[in-house]
Amino acid sequence: MCEACGAPDMQGTCEICGELWDDCICPECPICGEQGKPDCYEGHGLIKTDKQIKNKERKDKELAEEEEYYRIEGEKIMATVAEKRE
Repeated sequence: MCEACGAPDMQGTCEICGELWDDCICPECPICGEQGKPDCYEGHGLIKTDKQIKNKERKDKELAEEEEYYRIEGEKIMATVAEKRE
């Protein structure tokens, strides 16, 4: 997200629904025309839908599981490297 204006980082995922920007399910803000911008939910009166909330929860869970998988795999690799050095 842009520190100056709060606009979303178009390279990553939407902070509201958790989808990649090409697949974002957030509506366009009727005030500023932006999509998936947190400021629109805080200051422009947009309200998150159940679909957005559940989707974000699911995406966050998937990301946490993926991060845990790679953490464990990284530890396995480091242990193998350490064994080979001994």
